[in-house]
Amino acid sequence: MRLLFILIVVLWTGPALAELKFTETPAGDYYTYQPKSGTQRILVIAHGTRAESEKATTTARRYLDRWIEFAEKHQMKLIVPVFDDARFGNRKGGYGGYRGLFGKVKSADTFVLELLEEAKSHPQLNNAPAYLYGHSAGGQFAVRFGVKHPNVFYHIVLSAPGRYSFPDLEIPWPYGAGKMTRRTTWSGSDTQTEISGGAPLINYSNLIGRVSVVVGALDLDPQPKRPGHLPGTRIDTAHAWATAMTKADQLQRRGPQRIRIDVIPEVGHNSRALTPHAMKVLNYWIETVGLR
Repeated sequence: MRLLFILIVVLWTGPALAELKFTETPAGDYYTYQPKSGTQRILVIAHGTRAESEKATTTARRYLDRWIEFAEKHQMKLIVPVFDDARFGNRKGGYGGYRGLFGKVKSADTFVLELLEEAKSHPQLNNAPAYLYGHSAGGQFAVRFGVKHPNVFYHIVLSAPGRYSFPDLEIPWPYGAGKMTRRTTWSGSDTQTEISGGAPLINYSNLIGRVSVVVGALDLDPQPKRPGHLPGTRIDTAHAWATAMTKADQLQRRGPQRIRIDVIPEVGHNSRALTPHAMKVLNYWIETVGLR
């Protein structure tokens, strides 16, 4: 991967050094954080849609900062892609942009796969388990990454996505598993790119057991109607998707399996407030399930 620019911030936190790095490439920019405690695991963080007044780099950095203490505790290298408008169309352009795994130069999932490959090229991380967390639009990215690549991440935590990819071949990607191909124009330019999607149903089945959902009990805004989705809140949609996934799994193989959904009291659609609960889920998988 050719690097155009690298900014490294060294954080003095004691006898060892932690390293925060920002890298720019033609395909996309990204942050990494190397904890002072060493590295045994990897966590990819998919941020939500940036605020109108905020740059995507600022949004991504804010998400990274929330996970530094967790990364130190669990010796996790953090990777935070910057899903900006120009290359990943996360606002108004790109037919959902990174939510659907699309990208102007590279697809969003290919971009993340290459970042993982680069991280695992280092001997201490060659066989390291990798995890994925995404909030809202980042949660949409995470669930669709999961059904395209169900065996890449040891566990995926979805934080309050408004839409999923349902295991239905009659519904075109990204809201279902059916094949989709079209051309899209990216935000801020006249560049057109052919985008496509779809996934085999067995991938949806294989994702069960590797994915959990956290959503606020006060996240009650009705979600826009989308193919495959019934009207309702993010809570309703999470339960509908989990039910559809379980049914698909029973048709594909042994079943029954379940997707864990945690509805968090007194929390709305708030990434900061949901982050500690996403951490609890990952902590369980790292410290309990991962030791079996």
